[in-house]
Amino acid sequence: MDRSGEAYREFLTPLLEQIDKIKARWPRPPVAVIIPEVVENHWWLAVLHSRRASRWRTALRRREDFRVVVIDLPWFVQE
Repeated sequence: MDRSGEAYREFLTPLLEQIDKIKARWPRPPVAVIIPEVVENHWWLAVLHSRRASRWRTALRRREDFRVVVIDLPWFVQE
């Protein structure tokens, strides 16, 4: 499958670029990144959601940047 048409779905690279811009403009304060994550009541419903939040969290932590604070925000789905 050709992935060239899926460029609009890319979010990680623009997120990291935006964080770098913010850090360059304000060199001292920490930068907080809030990552929302859907929390389902049943494991089989959780499988339907992508692991996007986990990928963002991993990418931010791999940078080992002490100025970037990662905040997890659980979003509980009501039935």
